[in-house]
Amino acid sequence: MDELDTDDNVLRRPRTKTSFITCLVFNCLHPLCIFVPSILIIAVCWSRGLTHLFTWHVFLTGLGFHLLMAAGVALPNGGNSLARNSTHSTRRTIHWILQTVGGGCALIGTVLQYINRETKLKPHFVSTHSIVGLIAVVFVLLSLLNGVSALFGWKLRRFLRPSVSKLIHNATGVATFAMGMCAIALAYEYHIFKENFAHEVRILLVIVTVVTCVMSLFGVLKNIYNYLYETYLGCKSTEYILDDVE
Repeated sequence: MDELDTDDNVLRRPRTKTSFITCLVFNCLHPLCIFVPSILIIAVCWSRGLTHLFTWHVFLTGLGFHLLMAAGVALPNGGNSLARNSTHSTRRTIHWILQTVGGGCALIGTVLQYINRETKLKPHFVSTHSIVGLIAVVFVLLSLLNGVSALFGWKLRRFLRPSVSKLIHNATGVATFAMGMCAIALAYEYHIFKENFAHEVRILLVIVTVVTCVMSLFGVLKNIYNYLYETYLGCKSTEYILDDVE
């Protein structure tokens, strides 16, 4: 163990500057990119009035993906101080709470928009935004289901290796969040945002949405890559792989 610790410390010394940049990005830039658009979404919905089903659709799906799920996805493998200073069990608990509530908001928001268009006799899923949003919702359901299997991976190991269960959960989580954020980026061209923000502001919001998505997924994508690389090109330790994927 001493030898491993020594090697680990040697490897970490040259990364001091990188660690500082990572800490700055995930402690300052990432929260800013999450909260500013979320506050703007709340402000737009509040100014429009929460008596319309469409407004609730924007409110619930926007906050579900851009606020709750963005924070939840980044937490287990993120570089912020909360993630670094919390135990694995604490990070996992907060993660599944944020993902469950965020996924629930996205599902409810989508159902409300379906009802809204149904009552107005409008066709469903005719725009790129609506199709991407539908795919995101399907992945939300899949992600929630295999999230349960990942949570109880060790109890289900007779049927599915825990490391594989984690990999599937991470992969579907990436797809869910990416599609949801893509739907939000497309939504900034809808009238509810055009009426309140200039074209340049909406472009900036799209850029911030993309940056938020990339930063939120950075840790999980890195771990998926490490898992695949170490599984097929070198590392044979199941324990190491599981720790890395988690």
